[in-house]
Amino acid sequence: MASSSARPLLQTLTGIGLAILGLALFLPGLRLIALGGSFYYAVAGLLMILSGIMLTMGRRSGLALYAALLAYTLIWALWSVGLD
Repeated sequence: MASSSARPLLQTLTGIGLAILGLALFLPGLRLIALGGSFYYAVAGLLMILSGIMLTMGRRSGLALYAALLAYTLIWALWSVGLD
C-alpha cells in the first residue's frame, strides 16, 4: 500500500503519462482526419489528454472521464467490426 505522501506523486505521474499517451493519439488522429479517416483517434487522444490533466490536478473526475473513454472505445470497436 502506498503511503499518503507517495499517492499524489503516483497520481501525478499517472496523469502525466496519460497526457503524453493522449498526445501520441491526438496528433496522428488529426492527420488521419485530414486524410479522410476515422475521428476515433483524435477524440480518444483528446479525452485521454483531458483525463491526464485532471488526474494531475488531483481531480477524481479524471477517472470518470477515462471510464467514458473506455466506453467510447468499446462503442467504436463494435461499430467498426460488429460482433464477428
